[in-house]
Amino acid sequence: MSNNTKAIIIVHGKSELTIAQFIKSNLRLPIELIARNKGRVSIQIGSLDHLLTDFRFKNIKNFRNSFSSVESNKKEIINCKIFMIMDLDDADTSAQESYKNKIMFNKYWFKDQIVPIYNNRNLEEVLKYMGYPYAKTKSKKGEYVTVFPVADARGADRKQIEEFCEACKKCKNTNMEILLEYCLQQTIKYI
Repeated sequence: MSNNTKAIIIVHGKSELTIAQFIKSNLRLPIELIARNKGRVSIQIGSLDHLLTDFRFKNIKNFRNSFSSVESNKKEIINCKIFMIMDLDDADTSAQESYKNKIMFNKYWFKDQIVPIYNNRNLEEVLKYMGYPYAKTKSKKGEYVTVFPVADARGADRKQIEEFCEACKKCKNTNMEILLEYCLQQTIKYI
């Protein structure tokens, strides 16, 4: 399997970080995770510009220095996507649409690699709608170990990720299946 990073996942908060860690661990993919204070402080749609203009993303040179395992040349990122898992409930309708249709990313040199993932209104409501356990209180966020357990010595549970992907496809309040399908495809190449 290639050691090149296949995805950079920017997460809204603890719950989204738990899911991203689950995918990374269970599929054993080289993925970079970006969270604010280990997911304890949320990244919102309105603050993405601040994050995407920091030193890591300023230009290809800084990007290559910050993410040295991402395949790239002097002009662009190769074979790697930048996913953002965001809740929509903290953005107005205009910002939500600009995020979902990628217009808000037009000014970035890496815009073609950006894939916005959304949960409408938020991840907990999406999980509830799909019949998955969800955090009912703020203190329980990020504790999705029954649904998204980190892999142990027995190995990956690909079937669980595939089932979650199918559930996401049937849910009109998320497009998380795009991230899941991409990650599953990355593992197929190396089986």
